Amino acid sequence: MTEDVPPGKRASRDLLFRVANTYFDALEGDSGKIGAFSDHCVRHENGYQTVNNPPPGGRMMPAPFVPTADTEQGREMLRFSMLTCSEQIDTKIFAYMKHIRPRRALIIDEQKGLVGTFPLFVHDGIVRGGAPDAPPGMLQNLVTMETFGIRDGLIHHVEAFPFVTLPYGLGNGWTKGSGR
Repeated sequence: MTEDVPPGKRASRDLLFRVANTYFDALEGDSGKIGAFSDHCVRHENGYQTVNNPPPGGRMMPAPFVPTADTEQGREMLRFSMLTCSEQIDTKIFAYMKHIRPRRALIIDEQKGLVGTFPLFVHDGIVRGGAPDAPPGMLQNLVTMETFGIRDGLIHHVEAFPFVTLPYGLGNGWTKGSGR
């Protein structure tokens, strides 16, 4: 994300923004095939790599609430960390996201191939495609900054910065009616 894209390979601002938006489209559509992901795409959340961690062990985010690898849930989380961006979305684990709107791009850098966005993730408590008796999903909204490193029309790197959790229905503060 720090290296310049060679001048002859730089994408337009419009193309960079459209490619970055495929990430959100994939999350909303529960299909990694919608996203323009490189097979080697890496995502970091709060500085911690959450996809494409090397086998056999994978890698889990350190936190007191994360189960250890000596439990079945912990082993499953390690396996999940070894999946690609596309494969993780295909598991439908993100099906609790109602929509991701607005998707404000405040930074588009053609020289570096970067797009910086401030999306609002709306979680309405309903898990799409879940069983009728499934427990409710998250009921909240999240504002983040997500930065995408794009090369040759594909997302190679995603950096998700600290999440700000908001009560469900509360918008992002910039866009009228954005919270639902």
